[in-house]
Amino acid sequence: MENLVFKYKIQTFVKIAMLVLLLLLIILFFVLSEDSVNLSDLLKLIIIVLLWVILFFIRSDKSHIGSSENCLKIKWVNWVREIVIQDSEIEKIILARLFVSINRKGKKSVKLSLESLEKNEKTKIYEFLLEYSKKRNLVLERQLNL
Repeated sequence: MENLVFKYKIQTFVKIAMLVLLLLLIILFFVLSEDSVNLSDLLKLIIIVLLWVILFFIRSDKSHIGSSENCLKIKWVNWVREIVIQDSEIEKIILARLFVSINRKGKKSVKLSLESLEKNEKTKIYEFLLEYSKKRNLVLERQLNL
């Protein structure tokens, strides 16, 4: 099975829009400021700019789901790191219209939100998990009315 990679277009657009807005604010700050710029104001501005850049570039707008030997690897949008779920940990996989939930034995379930994905991308995820559960003999539950 091949790994699935999804890019969230709306988050990419928001990142670009926020950076353009940030640049306009910086330019406006220098245009409206007096001839001499106070060093403390400049430092505050630089710190604010760095925080915004860190906030928007650390957030990932890509997700992927894939399989490896006896495990499922998931990196979902805005997660800091990838989660590796061993096949022996999986109690059942629940497919719903707006989310996918992977219930794990003795651990918190992993819930993947599908709200911002396009229909064809949701279909790819459903097909991937259907095939994965068949190959690994895992319990699969469909709750497409949710």
